[in-house]
Amino acid sequence: MAAAPHRPASPALSPALVEGDSIAYLTLERTAEDPETEPRFRLGAVGYGPDGADLAERICAQIRAWSPARTAEPVVTAYPADTPDSDLADGAVIDRPSVRLVIRY
Repeated sequence: MAAAPHRPASPALSPALVEGDSIAYLTLERTAEDPETEPRFRLGAVGYGPDGADLAERICAQIRAWSPARTAEPVVTAYPADTPDSDLADGAVIDRPSVRLVIRY
């Protein structure tokens, strides 16, 4: 049985991770349905494919890293693709074919 799709956090621009035949994307769930209260939402991620759960966990790790410092602005630093790990700033690393990105909060 196939899993039902979840609502992306931003349907037109939802962040996602893709590796091979797996994908994970940012989701936004409404957590309070009481019409007398202010709507509340929870960020999360859902993954599909053999590595979907691992990809979703990588997204959730970034949500947890950002959560305590919500007013902090992320800083993204780009390095050439051949930059060794020892020369990168501290933070989450995203490797692309032509660049290495480091994100910190």
